Amino acid sequence: MRHPFVILLAGLVSFGPPSHAGPQTEHLNAAAEDIATAARTRAAPIDELLPDRQTLLPRAQGAHGEQQEIVLALSRALPAGEFRRILAHLSGRPHVRVILRGPMPGETVGDVARALRAIAEHTDVSVDIDPGFFRRHDITAIPVMLLLDHDEALVKVRGWADVDALQARVEAGDRGDLGTMGPVIPVAELDLIAVMQSRAATLDLEAARARARDRYWQQAQFQGLQPVKVNTTRQIDPHVVVTQPIRDADGSVLIEDNTRIDQLSIRPFTMALIVIDGAEPAQRRFAHAEAENALAKGLRPLVLLTNLDRAGGWDSWNAIAEEVGQHPYLLTTEVKDRFDLRAVPSIVTAEDGTFVVREYVVGQVQADKEGAPGS
Repeated sequence: MRHPFVILLAGLVSFGPPSHAGPQTEHLNAAAEDIATAARTRAAPIDELLPDRQTLLPRAQGAHGEQQEIVLALSRALPAGEFRRILAHLSGRPHVRVILRGPMPGETVGDVARALRAIAEHTDVSVDIDPGFFRRHDITAIPVMLLLDHDEALVKVRGWADVDALQARVEAGDRGDLGTMGPVIPVAELDLIAVMQSRAATLDLEAARARARDRYWQQAQFQGLQPVKVNTTRQIDPHVVVTQPIRDADGSVLIEDNTRIDQLSIRPFTMALIVIDGAEPAQRRFAHAEAENALAKGLRPLVLLTNLDRAGGWDSWNAIAEEVGQHPYLLTTEVKDRFDLRAVPSIVTAEDGTFVVREYVVGQVQADKEGAPGS
């Protein structure tokens, strides 16, 4: 079964240089470039790193019964073919995982994600990005292989990527830091933690918040409904049907399946939902008038929008709030489906034990009400 790829913290930061790089960031990027250059020119042949042995490593058990794990620290500075051969050697060993330190210099979040997806397509080995691991175990060159028990290194060896060779040393009784057993190359990736700290030092949080606010209305999902063509009134059944028994913590049945429950008998509906297209001035005026009518009847009006002027963004939303006399909300799919809303403007109330949905053609509302009995 394929192991999941875990990209720790990757969704929080872009790995390119910040727009206002300071001296520390420039120094970090320069150092990373030097490391990457050295890695590309000093990459060791795979035959020196990985003896051709394919026997499976028996699962080791930790002191408390948990499975120990072997972690191999690598870098994408290795030639692609060598990286793939190491993963092939590790395949089929669920107690082994590979870790990387972070992004290569100049990479973005998307670049890292695409690189890891490409790796995942060809291996079942778990590959994580974990800069903290590199820090805790003082790893600056690869390959480094560690036998861990609860993140404590029982055995550490540099220059090997051969699990079988490590197992042989463990079975022989070796423990601790075994030193360097083969060629190593510098880690080319940047430390993700350092990258985040560097960017945080130069990040304009207020500007970031402003950009997020501005993007909201461009990405908001509207429940677009057509304008009402004919004044219509219909009723919505307030009952729900229990499809399977509802039990308490002891397993006793509280409500049998196929039981019909009247929502209005449990909780009265004292609101008036006023659903409008916020981009239409006539419907905004309609919402204001109907909110006043609802208050006069002792109901709590709630204005729901199916649309507004995206370009106007928050200015448009604030203008609607001022015009209708309250803060509006966006109509959700759940509310639209529950009350079978089909067109705007609509008003939803509860009357005589049922939900009532009224659709109005704007301009005919007042005439209809004036002609209604008792008006």
